[in-house]
Amino acid sequence: MNIKGASDLGEGLFGRVAASAPARYAIFALAALIVVLAVVVPLDSNGQLIFGLGVFAVSAAIGQLSDSRKMTIGLVVVSTALSTRYIWWRTTQTLHFDNPLAAMLGTGLYLAELYAWLILVLGYVQCVWPLDRKVREITGPPETWPTVDIYIPTYNESLEMVQDTVFAAMDQDYPPDRFKVYILDDGRRPEFEEFARKAGCGYITRNDNKHAKAGNLNNAIPQTTGELLCIFDADHVATRAFLQLTVGWFQADPKLALMQTPHYFYSPDPVQRNIRAVKDIPGEGDLFYGVVQKGNDFWNATFFCGSCAVIRREALEQTNGFAGETVTEDAHTALKLQRMGWNTAYLNTRLSAGLATERLALHIGQRARWARGMTQIFRIDNPMLGPGLTLGQRLCYLNAMLHFQFPLPRIVFLTSPLAYLIFEQNIIAAAAWTIVTYAIPHLLLSVLVNERIQGKYRRAFWGEVYESLISFHLVGPTILPLFDPKKGKFNVTDKGGLLEEGYFDFKVLLPLLITTGLLFGGIGAGIAKLLLPQYFDVQLGTIMLNVGWSSFSLLILITAIAVGRETRQIRKHEHLGVVLPTRLYFDDGHVLSTETMNISMGGMAVPAPDDEVIEGRTVTHVEVFAAEKTFGFPVKMLGSGKGGLRFMFTEMTLESRRQLVRVVMGRADAWPLIDDHVSWSAWQSFTDLMRASISILLWWRYRDTPRASVAFKRTGATTAALLLSLGLGLGLLSPSEGRAQSPRAAAPSAAATAVAPAKATVPGGVRTLSMTLEDLKVNRPLRLIGSAGEAGIPVNLRQDEVVTAAQLTLNFAYSPTLLADLSHLTVLLNDEVIGTMPLTPDGAGGVVVTLPIDPGLFTNENRLGFRFISHYTRSCEDPLHSTLWANISNTRSKLTLTLQQLSVGDSLSRLPGPFFDSTEGRQLKLPFVFSGAPSNELIAAGAATASYFGMTASFHGFSFPVLLNDLPDGNAVVLARAGSQIGGWVVPQASGPMISIVRNPRNPYASLLVIAGGSDEDVLAAARVLASSPKSLSGQTAQITPQPITRRQPYDAPRWVNTNHPVRLGDLVGQSNLEGAGLRPGLLTAEFRTAPDLFFWPRTGAKLTFGYRYPAGPWLDYSMSRLDVLANDKYIRSIPLRQERTAAKVRDTIGLSAIQHSASVDIPGYNIFGQNQLQFYYDLHSKKKGACEGILPIGIRVGIDADSTLDLTGAHHFSRMPDLAFFASSGFPFSRVADLSETLVLIPQQPSPDTLQALFTLIGRIGDSTGAPAVGLTIARPGESPTLRGRDVLVVGPLSLAGQASELFQSAPVRVEGSQLRVASNSPISRLFSRFGSNVDQRDPAAADAALVTVSDFAGVSSWRSPFDKSRVVVAVLAATPSRLPEIVNAMDKPEANAAMQGDLAIATDKSFNSFQVAPGFWSGHLPWWVAVMWWCSRNPLLLALAVIGASLVIGLGFWVVLHALERKRLADREVDPR
Repeated sequence: MNIKGASDLGEGLFGRVAASAPARYAIFALAALIVVLAVVVPLDSNGQLIFGLGVFAVSAAIGQLSDSRKMTIGLVVVSTALSTRYIWWRTTQTLHFDNPLAAMLGTGLYLAELYAWLILVLGYVQCVWPLDRKVREITGPPETWPTVDIYIPTYNESLEMVQDTVFAAMDQDYPPDRFKVYILDDGRRPEFEEFARKAGCGYITRNDNKHAKAGNLNNAIPQTTGELLCIFDADHVATRAFLQLTVGWFQADPKLALMQTPHYFYSPDPVQRNIRAVKDIPGEGDLFYGVVQKGNDFWNATFFCGSCAVIRREALEQTNGFAGETVTEDAHTALKLQRMGWNTAYLNTRLSAGLATERLALHIGQRARWARGMTQIFRIDNPMLGPGLTLGQRLCYLNAMLHFQFPLPRIVFLTSPLAYLIFEQNIIAAAAWTIVTYAIPHLLLSVLVNERIQGKYRRAFWGEVYESLISFHLVGPTILPLFDPKKGKFNVTDKGGLLEEGYFDFKVLLPLLITTGLLFGGIGAGIAKLLLPQYFDVQLGTIMLNVGWSSFSLLILITAIAVGRETRQIRKHEHLGVVLPTRLYFDDGHVLSTETMNISMGGMAVPAPDDEVIEGRTVTHVEVFAAEKTFGFPVKMLGSGKGGLRFMFTEMTLESRRQLVRVVMGRADAWPLIDDHVSWSAWQSFTDLMRASISILLWWRYRDTPRASVAFKRTGATTAALLLSLGLGLGLLSPSEGRAQSPRAAAPSAAATAVAPAKATVPGGVRTLSMTLEDLKVNRPLRLIGSAGEAGIPVNLRQDEVVTAAQLTLNFAYSPTLLADLSHLTVLLNDEVIGTMPLTPDGAGGVVVTLPIDPGLFTNENRLGFRFISHYTRSCEDPLHSTLWANISNTRSKLTLTLQQLSVGDSLSRLPGPFFDSTEGRQLKLPFVFSGAPSNELIAAGAATASYFGMTASFHGFSFPVLLNDLPDGNAVVLARAGSQIGGWVVPQASGPMISIVRNPRNPYASLLVIAGGSDEDVLAAARVLASSPKSLSGQTAQITPQPITRRQPYDAPRWVNTNHPVRLGDLVGQSNLEGAGLRPGLLTAEFRTAPDLFFWPRTGAKLTFGYRYPAGPWLDYSMSRLDVLANDKYIRSIPLRQERTAAKVRDTIGLSAIQHSASVDIPGYNIFGQNQLQFYYDLHSKKKGACEGILPIGIRVGIDADSTLDLTGAHHFSRMPDLAFFASSGFPFSRVADLSETLVLIPQQPSPDTLQALFTLIGRIGDSTGAPAVGLTIARPGESPTLRGRDVLVVGPLSLAGQASELFQSAPVRVEGSQLRVASNSPISRLFSRFGSNVDQRDPAAADAALVTVSDFAGVSSWRSPFDKSRVVVAVLAATPSRLPEIVNAMDKPEANAAMQGDLAIATDKSFNSFQVAPGFWSGHLPWWVAVMWWCSRNPLLLALAVIGASLVIGLGFWVVLHALERKRLADREVDPR
């Protein structure tokens, strides 16, 4: 890439780098990559706010420091990136809708925003480098200058208007024999022909008006001979220098077909005229002629605007004249010329002036014609298609044509907040604060950059006023031509009219008035919803956002409405404020030299002289000095006053009129230079916008006086302050953040169980078991409703026990309105009636009933049922009446059983029986027995065994008490060398690893699982076989052959959901878990486990795709019935259950009574833990039809399809460590390798039984989580030297263990001081971050230390980064009193306590944990490099903001080099030798 402009970048290192093509490519590619990254990287709301405001603040600073074009291009790139980021966010994260109405409205808003973004980007491309073309002098002798035919087409304009245009055209400072002027009269008026004859110009007419103006021009072309054609509309008066300043470029460029000059309007447009509260409003066309056309010229895409232009005849002959297929013949003609390869140019010098549309209705009509014509071109001769155009030309035309499609998007922007305020529809699927953080920086920066590009020609926010003013009227003209481009005709815009009285144009403004009323109603509704929260479920942030949005829309609309109050226009001629030397000639011969204050085609004014000068005298004529000549005109004196001495020109000859035209509008300096405009700030423009909107309320009081102006300034400033306060109120949308660390919601622990049922052991293998309904997993009172309510409870018993006696105690209450002789409660066991209780009024407040149960009715799996028959009247009744209810207490109702243990033989093939029976449903408490202080190998053997029983007992719960040299009365596991003595009992002899089941010598009904061997290593080998291959064991005794251990790979735990492909719910749970019956079927659940370090970013989480069934029938109230989807008790989404109206008749005909649908939901990644539960709740509602009409449904079945899938693909293993929440829920990071082969356990030199119990229960929990035995665990004690690199370390023991392993604890966040634990001291930098937080976490070591000081008997868990391996973690379970260690582990079984453990320090309380983040954490795991880069950026939004600014400036510099070279090429001489 050889770019000449690169030489302008300077010398030195940067210059040498820029001169190297590979270096330029590399730098540009890197900068582009950074910009793309800034567009797509996801950020949370706070990060987005920091990023967006950071980009805006730095961009604003750059804008203030430099006004160079290089910086402008760089800021354009920044703005494009930020706006594209907003659109990317809207596209990827917010297009989720709750219902069809929200989808329709939300999609409309999204398409409008997409349109606005496209227009913004195309506008930047079009206008980023406005070409500053200078005048090119005509070369050669005058007799060789190109000949010019000046056309003045007219149709119905007045002769008075046209004659001034003709005189100015005939007065050109150009060789008279080289140009001719022609009136092209499509009105065929004799007076025009007569005037042409007298004035000495040509007159051409035709017999019809085919193709309107284009046809008129084409009719004249063959009748004239000039090399160039110059065209002026009937009201456009040219200065004398017009041809002299434009024709030179045709000599310089032989391929130049068109030279366009600005349309300057010396009269105000409706906005300038009618909004009198604000001065210095630029004309609507100033932006087009001041910026857009200069940008078009850069891309060789200058538009022909129908007037004030010069065109080469040769070029027009190739296009067969002017285009007549559309009503905008001018733009279409330029397009055709450019397709033929001709060049076009734009000279930004005001060389002519005309009249603006005076009234709003005319203004709208003219814009409607333009919109229709550009849409017709888009359909007939689409610039994006066909040959001949460069990319730049195509984009310029595309922007012009798409610009006129603004009506619908503008209406959408004005009315979108009503979707929520009135219709309560969320059309952007995001929190209000998130919307603000994305939208505000994008909008502010686009305002800033556009103000920099076009500030002199268009005030900020006023473009919205212009569009809103005409949007409703342009909907038809922009949409209809898309379907039928031939419809529509050319309409001439009336100009030069007068208005005797002002009026309010209700007809034109009716759509705006209706919209304004709706917005006021929406704001009122929003405020009412905030003031009446008991009636409306709304969010403050969402209401504030929509009210603020509506207020801005109102500001725009009210300003637009102010334009509709037409002010009277009684001046026939517009006054021009110009100072010219003047002489006044009085009737008595006195002469007074003065100068003009203003002048027009109808008169003039001069400063009022002293009274004695004019007293008794009359001015008869004046002389005006202009263009180095003196011109005299007869006048009539009108009077004198503050406005000066005013005169009216009297009847003139044609020659005098010609001279007046030269003096007033023909001077070369007649019109002010464009750079004379001031540049307004956005704040000034916004303030003036508010002043203009308020002017509509005070129009009757407004007078153009200094006092009124001051009043309006004060009013505008006050209103600005009020709206600024409203904007600052959006700060309420920001979510509040505290320093305290609250417990994080975790998944319900699968090992969580209710309080163990009361039991009593009786000699002879008999025991008594008492279980409340809560023990039987009924978590809330059992509620029976309707005239035939039913409920059932499973009751499972051990296979080696039988029931010998049973009774049920019920504590229940019921409705006092039930009829005693018709209402009763029946209790059943396995569908056999065990008792019926009449429901009499005297027991309605509560009754306790004890029912004996026949033991013979019990099996291993039982169902306790309740049938509620109830009536409140003897006549017709509603079967679902609210008085038909009964409540059975789940805590005070209990089932008491006497159980006899059976002798079923001692065989290893029954494992895990008799030690655990899954049908029993109660917690496993299995003692581990050692003959004395166990070695590391025996402890490892115990850990492997504990993992096996933990896997087996799972959600039933478990604990493993430890006994040394003593046997319990019940079942137990013995781990000892063969021949060891335990309480007088000798462990059976074995020569190698051995596993056997023997009777407990203390209780013949209890068994011992003996894991023995000739050495401790043999015991460990036997335990590993038991844990990994229990199904291979049989008989009472098994001799074990040691097997090599196959190491597991990270994250291959059998119970963890596979993240490589979607998983069926039917593979996670049985079909019965996914099915329910009855009107209240309860929760349908599907449990799953996974690694807790899943990192879904940039995805939001897992996708659940499921099919669901529900009943069909006339009894179901579809308007209220729904399916709620939850994950770990957290609401995800509600799915309405809708009736299939079309298929209903077919379904009823073939006898189906269920409806099948499918849906998908996203489960947020932050709501996925190590142990999880998907929950589906069918909330079915029956129609309430009243007495005799209600229908009680029967056989109701609902369900979730077993083929439904949970998709965790794309998740990475990456998380912030340490995190005790991971440890509490799934034993992570130790469970990362399921066999714990990368885990080392550090215990005291002499571990107590409590320490070992805590350790074994922990290992059991890990085994339960992974479903894999812990056969690779390493046990170590202080003083030993195991390899710690590549291993996570689990410390279990008393506080004194910290002193014995000081090297391991050196980086711990806590330190031991005697019997207390204190927070370790931090460096000053660490304390600074802990005080003010960082971008990654919030730490509060002071609060943690204060909590530790108040604890005299510490028990808890701490975690930190391993000093031996920076990628590994240490977790220490410590207690000042070792007896409290099992308490810590057992507390983790409780869902509330489990959820409370997090951070890096958890202090045990009576029932839970107080958690703190003390030390800075670190990120552990692996991410693909591209994800890692994006994620790093998301964690450092301010650095990302600075990076995108720098990259944008680099890209902007590259664009500047290229565009600068293109500018040189564009302005290169192509002058042809005139000889």
